Formats: sequence, structure tokens, C-alpha cells
Amino acid sequence: MSNSHILFFDADCILCNKSVQYIIKNDTQKIFQFASLQSTFGQDFLQKNGLPTNVYSTVIYLKGDVVYTKSSAAIRAFAALNLLSKCFLLLLIVPFPMRDFVYNLIAKNRKHFFKNQTSCLIPTEELKSRML
Repeated sequence: MSNSHILFFDADCILCNKSVQYIIKNDTQKIFQFASLQSTFGQDFLQKNGLPTNVYSTVIYLKGDVVYTKSSAAIRAFAALNLLSKCFLLLLIVPFPMRDFVYNLIAKNRKHFFKNQTSCLIPTEELKSRML
């Protein structure tokens, strides 16, 4: 798994699904694979890494053998897309407690932000091949 780029996300979250759609659209090298936190693969990963198996309010990014969560996961996943997106790494200057505070605030209110939208990602054949 040393070259893997796996993004674990909440399959029932519109914001998460929109983020996955953005990454798919901008992942020109097709380096990312995806797994919902609720899937068997996601649950096995959470369990093996000592992470809660019933909390889906965080995104997890597995880059090689390194696990990133919350704001660090989002920043590093977006930064991996292309050269221009590496500017997201500048956000790492902000101390992680502050970044994660904002992340948790958004995560807590994510369903409120998208309360009028009820549909999630409908996977294409290409996406199905990238889902774990």
C-alpha cells in the first residue's frame, strides 16, 4: 500500500459526496481510490487502525502507510490532485487544533448546510472501479 491514495468518506453525507465528486473530476492521474466508512472495507480499516467504527463525521486519507484525519486529511487529499492544488498545503501552517475546530464545526452542521439536497453520488462505471 505504499503508493496508495485512499479516501474514506461518509456515504450518507452530501458534503462528503460533493468532495469526492470534486476529487474524481480533478484527479487527472487517477491516483485516488475511495471507500465509504460504512462499507466492509471501511469498517475493517477503522477497526485495524483503532479508529471508532460508528463515527462517520470525519474524512480519512490513507496516503501510503500514513493515516490523516479531519482537516489534515482534507488538505492533503486536495493538495495531491495537481501542482496548482499544492497551495492547499499552506493551510497546514494553521495549528491543527484550530483547523480541526473549524473542521468539526462544519462536520457538525454539514446536514444543515445541505438540508434541501437528498441525493448522493450515483457511481459511474469508472467510479465503481475505483471504489473499495
